[in-house]
Amino acid sequence: MDRPIVVVDDDPIYIDLLRDILQDEGFYVVGCQQSAEAMKTIWLTLPLLIILDLRMEAPDAGLTLLRQLRADQTTVSIPVIVCSADMHVLRTTADELAQLNCAVIEKPFDIDTLLNVVAMQTQHADNSDPADK
Repeated sequence: MDRPIVVVDDDPIYIDLLRDILQDEGFYVVGCQQSAEAMKTIWLTLPLLIILDLRMEAPDAGLTLLRQLRADQTTVSIPVIVCSADMHVLRTTADELAQLNCAVIEKPFDIDTLLNVVAMQTQHADNSDPADK
């Protein structure tokens, strides 16, 4: 089976929306509502891409998860798209998000923009294990 796209967001409606959009494009999507669950899922599946909200069970949960992903040799190379409605947090963390090598999309997003960013982030990905790179 192809590696999934993991969507990490505390809003199940948002996860379902992204699942519907991305499955229509041929992707397999796994949703997680908390960062601890997400880290386990990411370790088990080594996804093609992660779409991550910054504010979940705690205001800094998404950023903390992103830092953990980038500090771990197994997950450091997995592309991440941060997707958040919190413009203040996006502005104040913009430099760090750039250093952590992730794309950023503001909610609400345009579907074509989302699909273009997903395509850019996954264009060089293949079905190999990122831990082998």
